[in-house]
This record gives sequence, structure tokens and C-alpha cells, in this order.
Amino acid sequence: MPVILSDITDFIIDTKHNTPGYSDQGYPCIRTPNIGRGYFILENVKLVDEDTYKKWTERAIPKTGDLILAREAPVGNVAWIPPGLKPCIGQRTVLIRPKIGIVDSRYLAYLLLGDECQNRMISMSLGSTVAHLNMSDIRTLELPDLPPLPTQRKIASILTAYDDLIENNLRRIKILEEMAQNLYREWFVNFRFPGYEKVRFVDSPLGRIPEGWEVVSISDLIRECKERNAKNIHYPTLTVTNQRRFVLSDNYFTKRVYSKKQNNYRIIKSEQFAYNPARINIGSIAFMEKDRVGIVSPMYCVFEVKSHRVFPDFLWNILNQYQIMDQIKKLCFGTVRQIFKFQDFNLVVTVLPSIDLQKQYKKLTQPIKEMVEILRRQSDCLMSTRELILPQLISGELDVSELKI
Repeated sequence: MPVILSDITDFIIDTKHNTPGYSDQGYPCIRTPNIGRGYFILENVKLVDEDTYKKWTERAIPKTGDLILAREAPVGNVAWIPPGLKPCIGQRTVLIRPKIGIVDSRYLAYLLLGDECQNRMISMSLGSTVAHLNMSDIRTLELPDLPPLPTQRKIASILTAYDDLIENNLRRIKILEEMAQNLYREWFVNFRFPGYEKVRFVDSPLGRIPEGWEVVSISDLIRECKERNAKNIHYPTLTVTNQRRFVLSDNYFTKRVYSKKQNNYRIIKSEQFAYNPARINIGSIAFMEKDRVGIVSPMYCVFEVKSHRVFPDFLWNILNQYQIMDQIKKLCFGTVRQIFKFQDFNLVVTVLPSIDLQKQYKKLTQPIKEMVEILRRQSDCLMSTRELILPQLISGELDVSELKI
């Protein structure tokens, strides 16, 4: 008799079907964009206050070892709640509590990420405008045969070791990027660059700025790119659900192959930028590092630097300052859907330092960028290996029952 998900869990519950009020501090609200393949994506996570947390967890308070599953966008992503995290589950997510002594919670997360369960969930979600899993389908999801509990724990330990290494790399990357960002703010926002004491400051439309710097509109520095994926090559693809504010490489680009033709998708090449003008994360810019290429859906806008007055990676720093994001958000229009058109960059202004000072900053931060790139490539390798052995471990093709783990 096949095992179904509800047989090996204490409960499977969804949350309220409306958006909670967010707060500046409090508990992380896990929505579908915050659920990766086995881990949570907590960068820019929304927060809820104490009262909202209590209302949204009335049916069950999430605890360490529980799983949170995405019902859509994308269907089937699942993550295991680690120690120290007290999340509030958001819309279109499901809280799953595995039965202790029957199934290892980390193993169950990896089992649900395996090819067999993923294919079943994707098949059950088809047929609607937006792919979506029903609660009844989740509860009756058929699972492969479970190995003995000690073997489950061994499999989970192997895969968790990869995830821990990846997470450690991501933490180091975040620290290094914050170092570069802090230096940028000190030099170009607070104007405490080398030799600033001897520089004369002058009035400008944006206040007092160092003499020799200029106030420019972003449109003076960029041009739109409209190249299409004419050869229908399956490049890594950037979508709204996986776009992040500080994208520096294709680590954040999904490698899932879409069934529909992609020859209408726009190509984003080395040192080009992309943003979605009419969806979530308005003001969020993605940047493709050197020697990378990807594609974005036709609704995305792709642009590149056209001026010799600014380096591409320096422009990325400019675009990710909160002053620029605020200007973009204020220029959005529309009631049902906020829109920011490419031509509106003409109204977004910034202070541009001399190219010599940009070069100094680039030289000083180059070792940081090189270390970040090394860590990203290590993470890419770890992710690829993990994805390769996951189905083999889950299916039993790789037998670990005799390993002393």
C-alpha cells in the first residue's frame, strides 16, 4: 500500500488567505519567494509584529524541524525550519509537521525535492491559469518507499553537509558585499573619500557636492537593449520570484528548463542590467557579472552603460542606493499594477564622481570581488553536486545504509 504524505505527518495546514500587515521589525513572514530548494531565502524578507504573528499562527506555531511548502510560484519548493528561526507562514504556503520516530524531517524535505515527488506535484498543479497545489492533493501526495529511519538520517546528513557549506559561503559573500557597500557609502554618499579635506564643495540641485562632480540623470548613462533569444537556447532564466535586489551573478538565476518556447525572451549579457517594470520588487535591479549570460521574460527591461563616465559595476552601486530606489518608486504609476517605464530614468538623478575616483574605488574593492567570485563558483559546484546526488540518494541508487555516519 503506497504511503501518502498525511500518513507520516502530524498535520498539514495552510494559512490565512490574505496578506498580513507588515512591520519594520518582528518575525520573518515566509512567502513563496522566501522558499528555496531546501533552504529559506531571507534576504529582504517581510516582517510581521507580535499581534500579527499570533493571529497567523493560531492553528499551529511553526517550530524547528517543521517544513514549509510553496503551493505556487514555484510549486513544490520546500524548506526545513532550522534552530533559532521563528517564522510566520504567509499566503500560498503550507506548514508540515513530520511524525517523530517515523520520518526524519530533513530527509522528508529532500524527499519532497526529489524528482518523483516534484513531478507529481507539478502534474497536480497543471490546468489552472497559475500553477497551484490544492490542500487535498498535498495531503494525498504519494511518496516513494521510505528507508529505515537510520538510513534516512544518513541521507539527510550527507545532503545537509552540502547545504551547510553553501550557506557558509553565502554568509561570507554577504559580509564581503557589505564591506564594499559600506566603503561606497563612506566615499560617495558621505563624501569621505581620500583627500576630501582639501576639496572644495559647491551647491547643486542635490545639495552641496564636491567640486568636479556632476549631477546627471540615469538616462544619460544607459541605453536599452532588446536582443531576443532567437536561437531558443536554454540559458539560465531570471524571473520575478527569484529576482533579488543585490544580484551579482547567475547564482540567483533559475536553471529550470521551461516547456514553453523561449525564443521571445530577452538576453541579458555580461555587465548588463534588468528590471521588471510592472511587477513586484519595483526599484530592484539585477546585474549580470562579467562572462555570464542569461535570459529574462519579454516583460523585463534590459539596459547597459553607454557612457564612458561610469563603470558598469559602479553604476550598479548607484542604482542600489535607497535614494535612487525611492526616486523610482515615486515615479511609478498605476492603481492595480505599479509601472516604471524605461524613459522615466530621465527623471532619476544622481551625483556622479570623477572617473579617477571610480578607478580608485574599483582598485580597492577588486580583491573583494575576486573573493566573492571564488565563493560563488564554489557554491555553484556544491549546488550542482547536491542536485546530482539528491535523486540518487532518495531513490536508493546510492546505498548509504552501511556507511558509518
